[in-house]
Amino acid sequence: MSDLRRAREQMGLSLKDVSEKLRIQEKWLDALERGDTAAFPAGPFLGGYTRQYRAFLGLGDAPSLPPAGSDTLPPPSTPRGSPRRERVLVPEGAESPDLADTTSTSPRHRVSRMSRQGLYAALAASALLALFLLARGMSGGREESLGVPPDQVLLVTSASGVGARVTADGRPIHQGKLTPGKQVKFAAHDRLEIELDELSGVTLVYNGNTLRPLGAQSRPRRMVFEDDRGG
Repeated sequence: MSDLRRAREQMGLSLKDVSEKLRIQEKWLDALERGDTAAFPAGPFLGGYTRQYRAFLGLGDAPSLPPAGSDTLPPPSTPRGSPRRERVLVPEGAESPDLADTTSTSPRHRVSRMSRQGLYAALAASALLALFLLARGMSGGREESLGVPPDQVLLVTSASGVGARVTADGRPIHQGKLTPGKQVKFAAHDRLEIELDELSGVTLVYNGNTLRPLGAQSRPRRMVFEDDRGG
């Protein structure tokens, strides 16, 4: 997995930078770069994290890996079109079958010989990656339907309908006057910025806590909310 580290360093990124972008703990990224597959628990984590990291670095798909926690090794490569013999286990005292009967190059037979656990792990990893990419594309201004809630949620109510300009994760999501007396919800994952013409008659509730800004309420105010949890 040295190509992961080389690609990351060429991009001028640290493990912490990548961890914050992908929301994967640094210890898993370090294990991937060192090729320490034994560090991962059983399940789809190894395959999912590998594909996610390589896609972020712009690398191609990694060679096939066995499920984490499995002692099964990938079968040796066989030239295309040539037959392959499989090892057949025969109960003690039973007559050995003709090994010629086990020779097959049919794609259907090859698929049938794959472990059910390997198929499930590959499907789960693909689903996780698809959900992650879809969730990142939907971020900003509203909660996502995939179960990944935003970190910054601001509820704004203006009695008179003041003008407001709101940016979520660097993308403008509102510009204009607020509806008088109506509570409006703005949300973002990493950074939420709001600029109000004034604060008179305005109620702000950030992540469930009512804010009470100090100073003159009749002048324009700009507020920035950021995720300070470090990814």
